[in-house]
Amino acid sequence: VAASWSPDGDPAGTVFEVQLATEGGSFASYSTTTAAAMTVAGLLPASTYSLQVRAYNGAAVATAFSGTVSTATLPPAPGAPGLPVALAVSTDTVSWAWTAAAGATSYEVRRASDPAELLASPASLSVVFTGRGPNVPSGIVVRGVNGIGPGPLSPQATAYTYARAPTALAVVAVTSASI
Repeated sequence: VAASWSPDGDPAGTVFEVQLATEGGSFASYSTTTAAAMTVAGLLPASTYSLQVRAYNGAAVATAFSGTVSTATLPPAPGAPGLPVALAVSTDTVSWAWTAAAGATSYEVRRASDPAELLASPASLSVVFTGRGPNVPSGIVVRGVNGIGPGPLSPQATAYTYARAPTALAVVAVTSASI
């Protein structure tokens, strides 16, 4: 969390004390600085924090605290989803499903190639690809996405659409020893 404040006329070198509190907790001194800004690090993801700041004069006499500001840290990037599994296959369709990635709000389904072309962005844990044609491989990787961005890719999975049965069998030549 990056915080800044106005020194309100205090000269350069004025010491500022930044205090931090977790949601429902008491304020405690986080750090001191002579800058009018600070990055507060080491916070837990998806948590609410409150900040307040005060100044000290050259004789170490503190002012009142500023107003309090509160903010929530962002959630972590999602984890990796489970291995995609082909649930339903036909001669032109492959239906895929996978287990959820922790913290994901949607998913990216990508071709298992380099580069991994984006094929779909479902919010659910499955996707169906149609119009593939017979006996065609369908290799994919999946990754979870949230407000932070994408997580790691799943392991690669490949399934083939079914081949079509041959048609129009005909005898095209006959000899005395073979058909």
